[in-house]
Amino acid sequence: MKYIEETEIKRIVHEIETMRVGAMTHPRTPICLILDYSGSMNSYKKEADLILDKIAYHMQGVGHRYFTLIIILIYNSECHVAYFGDLTHFDAKAFIASLPKECYGQTPLARSVDMTDEYLNWINEACNKSGQICTIPFYFIVTDALTTESPEEYKRILTRLSSDIMYNRKIIIECVLTRNKDALDFGGYKVSIDSEDRQKVIENCMKALRYASSTEADVKNGVFSTITKPPKSNRKAYSEYLSSILASNMMFFFSQFND
Repeated sequence: MKYIEETEIKRIVHEIETMRVGAMTHPRTPICLILDYSGSMNSYKKEADLILDKIAYHMQGVGHRYFTLIIILIYNSECHVAYFGDLTHFDAKAFIASLPKECYGQTPLARSVDMTDEYLNWINEACNKSGQICTIPFYFIVTDALTTESPEEYKRILTRLSSDIMYNRKIIIECVLTRNKDALDFGGYKVSIDSEDRQKVIENCMKALRYASSTEADVKNGVFSTITKPPKSNRKAYSEYLSSILASNMMFFFSQFND
């Protein structure tokens, strides 16, 4: 497995920062994925890989939006950037084939969250400089939640991610074990990777992401945003508006596909 060097990450961020942006430029939505390949996840490696495959399958065909994919891999008691770039360039099959064959090591979950958030900030700052609209991210945490860090560290990220959900800063999808479903209690969407119908559950979650991202309009069937649509010239307000629509759409479609 070859990890992404920080110099390459900075190059990609610089491209976002210096891109030409106009009124017709599509918004950017980051997709972050913390992928736990620690030893205790060995029995659920196929499910973790399936999530990667389904993200690419469902989201690469979504138009009118740029997706920046960030994958942080937890392996051998460390966390590293395994992918950073445009989703359209992501080859899920080749990436999965390059991953370690066996899961190994401990779970520095808090450290991986810190790393992910740092790179998210880089993307947001780059969009601020270029003038591109950047929405809240989809934020996957694929883990059995058996973190080996101190309770204080775990509480710190628990508080932060719960706050991010409350204040509409992230759309968090917790892909966890049924027996540990309350271990990551951020208040995000739950996807059980050890349930009998786990393939269907994962598929339905990705469908919800695709439908939520496929439109900038309000969802149908009477579900709509109460926020007045601001002009695109007001970049901050329009970004908040699109983020609100994205979160509302995700809530609606996730409930529809998982009834």
